[in-house]
Amino acid sequence: MKKETKKPEITKEFSDECTTMMAAVSDTLYAIGGKWKLMIIIAMARGNNRFSELQKQVT
Repeated sequence: MKKETKKPEITKEFSDECTTMMAAVSDTLYAIGGKWKLMIIIAMARGNNRFSELQKQVT
């Protein structure tokens, strides 16, 4: 017996919010650039916001 899963309703508000968030991510990736991009984003996602902390984790 197969369990049915409900798909979330996609509303205009949901779509607009998603578009806004993706634009922010795109802008961030463009601004950071270079080979350190992914490492910086991962370090920031962990909550390190001070430059010195980011620098220690990335290098």
